Amino acid sequence: MKRVFGLIITLMFLLCLIACERSDKLDDVDVKRLSVIVPDGIWDRDFWPVAVAEFEALQKCKIDFDFVEMDNNFLWDVKGDSLQTDVILGINEAYSTILDTTVFLNYIPETVNLSQEFTKLCECNLIPIYYSYLALLYKNDQIDNPPATFGGLQDGIWVDRLIISSAESCSFGRSNLLWSVATFGKNGFGHFWRSIKNNIFTITTSSSEAFKMFLADEAPMLLGCSSHLAYLQKKGMRNVSLQFLQEGSYQTVFQGGISRKTNKLDLSKKFMDYLLSTEFQTKIPAGLFMYPVNKNVELPNIFADIDKPEKILNKNLNLKESKINIKYWISKWKKRVK
Repeated sequence: MKRVFGLIITLMFLLCLIACERSDKLDDVDVKRLSVIVPDGIWDRDFWPVAVAEFEALQKCKIDFDFVEMDNNFLWDVKGDSLQTDVILGINEAYSTILDTTVFLNYIPETVNLSQEFTKLCECNLIPIYYSYLALLYKNDQIDNPPATFGGLQDGIWVDRLIISSAESCSFGRSNLLWSVATFGKNGFGHFWRSIKNNIFTITTSSSEAFKMFLADEAPMLLGCSSHLAYLQKKGMRNVSLQFLQEGSYQTVFQGGISRKTNKLDLSKKFMDYLLSTEFQTKIPAGLFMYPVNKNVELPNIFADIDKPEKILNKNLNLKESKINIKYWISKWKKRVK
């Protein structure tokens, strides 16, 4: 009798395992999956999976993230036919200006919370998600009086003390180039880069590499994002300060769009809606250390001591003109700094 009872228990256990395994497989089949490309920054990999957990639960889906470096290879993939994905995020104006309407679907999320300045940024169906301002970051334990102007940055006392990202290879470096064109004009920006050539310690292929070298004390000054100071303060690094140059700053806006190749259009639209929602946008400042485009979001305390620039120079640039001239500007920049 005991033996029969034992067999029954064993059989029930096996049936339970089979049922659970089948249920898992069924659940896996039922889950909708969305492929999303995002920038591969220092902290991005930690942010995205947690930030979209609410969306996944609500839509009963799974977001598969592909972390990529926003460089020229990525840009060519976006413009070509090889990239298979549903949504692409993190394209700033330096790259969006040379894309066209054949890459992304024309979809505008229904939101009344988008600040007016972000309602129309490009002609390529991208939607603004977050932004920051370009500025000079410097180590205040090594520099007492940082350059306050572009002219001051040209001073010979700063030889080998500045880290920049390449305008030739990455989108952030290209934003710095556009900043210089907006400041000095299309005929004068080359003189600026030539004048600081000796002050440049290194030119990195990516913005994340530049930031890491700055943190590692390779050089005490960096052309970077003002909002990244929030990350440093959160980490307890009080030896980094921010300097907006008197001529003006440049607003770099990171955008996202739905690929024309997607076969999950409805879910992709819902995801873009979610990215502009107050629920998601509230997570951006302390997660990506950027400013949200949703005007209803209150910034956390780590942003309280971070100033915004008094003057923004973006209006000095015509995006259509930038699209036409960017290759020439990059070529001229390369000759001046290398």
